[in-house]
Amino acid sequence: MTITFARLEGLPERQMLPGVYLRILPGDTLMFSVVRFDPHATVPTHQHPHEQIGFVLEGELDLWIADERRRLARGDM
Repeated sequence: MTITFARLEGLPERQMLPGVYLRILPGDTLMFSVVRFDPHATVPTHQHPHEQIGFVLEGELDLWIADERRRLARGDM
């Protein structure tokens, strides 16, 4: 089922891991996610079968892509 219009506040927020909260807007071939992290929350190394794009709205996070680690801050993708 494809959802074409939505409001962020209308998407249920689910806790995926301690301190990691997710709102998902699914499509047929794409999934849009809004992720909120509590300070010092961590996500284990993992993979997805599809490409993903992220955008930091506020705060900072350390992200690894393959063997490269970067600290991302507001406005980084």
